[in-house]
Amino acid sequence: MLVALLAVGVALVVSLKGVFALPRPPGAGTATHAELLPAALRGVYESMATGEGFGFPSGHATLSLLVWGGIAWALRVGTRRQRTAVAATIVALIGLSRLVLGVHYLADIVAGFAIAGTALVLALSALKTPERVFGFAAVIAVAGLFVTGISRNSAGALGVAVAGAVVWALLGDSIPEPTRHGVGITALLGVVSVGTLLGVTFELDPTPGVITLLAGLGTGVLLTLPLAGEQLAEKY
Repeated sequence: MLVALLAVGVALVVSLKGVFALPRPPGAGTATHAELLPAALRGVYESMATGEGFGFPSGHATLSLLVWGGIAWALRVGTRRQRTAVAATIVALIGLSRLVLGVHYLADIVAGFAIAGTALVLALSALKTPERVFGFAAVIAVAGLFVTGISRNSAGALGVAVAGAVVWALLGDSIPEPTRHGVGITALLGVVSVGTLLGVTFELDPTPGVITLLAGLGTGVLLTLPLAGEQLAEKY
């Protein structure tokens, strides 16, 4: 379900940014005090402390609430109130960080939270299954493609949503529920896989069509990783 929620978030952010086309605060593209950091960390800091493209709604606010809200819903550690409190704290800090860094207006953050909250409630209470949530994401992505035109972002959102819907329809019943040991292995595999795919993407500078294929491939990998993670957990 988490990948499906992420697909909805990506589709919503890409589509709505293109529809509203509202700018970021002045100076959002410049990282302050980057020269104080070691050269090895400077690039990472600059990528985190700057923002490019349209600002409304905030992608960080939208995606963080969807993902951490989904984690709080899915986990069975502690009470629901405790999980919700932890998730809310993390999401609030992420939103605050975007304001402090000067890459978003307050309205961008508030709108992102409101959009994500509505989507989260709809996904968990009405749609309920990953297959339906992926389908919802695909509808948003296609609509955004028609409204905003073809771009790398819209192509990526479409690839994530469509691939997620197809892979889940084919393999959803065989994807196991994560165990405590298996989830750690799956997470490690996910970091390595996504990192490799992102590195290839940035190195190739691909066209929107290739972006769609790569995004779909990455989504398929993420959805099937629990199979490998649980098998490795049982073996070792």
